[in-house]
Amino acid sequence: SSFATVAKIKDNDMVKIMYNNQTYKKIFKVDKSIRGTIALYDTDNQDDGISKGYRFKQVKIERQTI
Repeated sequence: SSFATVAKIKDNDMVKIMYNNQTYKKIFKVDKSIRGTIALYDTDNQDDGISKGYRFKQVKIERQTI
């Protein structure tokens, strides 16, 4: 996926998602049916800052090193 290439991450990498002074850790999964430099944030916690307000947000994503 071109998003993964731009973000320098691979399928199943642990990533840090930084938005508005908050950091979230997630496993990055490649969906081969989606093309382009886009990522979807699936959340089961509606109380996090990313889920509120405008649906599209610019975030910083880094591969989490162990």
